Amino acid sequence: EQLELERPVAFKRLRDAGDEILRERFVREARITAQLDHPNVVPVYVLEVARGGKAIGYAMKLVEGKTLRDLLSETADAYGRGARVDAVHALPARLEHFLKVCDAIAFAHDRGILHRDLKPANIMIGRFGEVYVMDWGIARPIGAPKEERGGRADHRPMDADLTRDGDIVGSAAFMAPEQAS
Repeated sequence: EQLELERPVAFKRLRDAGDEILRERFVREARITAQLDHPNVVPVYVLEVARGGKAIGYAMKLVEGKTLRDLLSETADAYGRGARVDAVHALPARLEHFLKVCDAIAFAHDRGILHRDLKPANIMIGRFGEVYVMDWGIARPIGAPKEERGGRADHRPMDADLTRDGDIVGSAAFMAPEQAS
């Protein structure tokens, strides 16, 4: 709960704040997400860093609902049983969700950001049908310099890739062929 405003929030906390690379990745995730001010990107409210940097976390909108993955599974189950689907699971609603995801990703791309782990489990459908692209943890600026194996090329959390050439990032089943290769 965000005490000052008396509202529930989701709080994402970094467990190992002592690892500099993990800390930079975490801060980059919070910054990227916060800078993507779009109706279909979950809003970040505050980044909190304890004295000495030993604890770090950020608060964001608490989205109550289900993932697109769950919605699609429910829809497939209903069709598998030969049941009729309700308006929430019907094709027009699913297409609306898809278009909102496309809007969010186009917005991110216009601002030079790649999500790199876009999948149904990272999309939330809220109680009122709102759609949020979540988990920007491995997002990176387009054209950011890459690190070289064995050391970091640059110390700019918003610009550096924080992953090395050859590292696998994202979910294999949802990777673009050129990313997987």
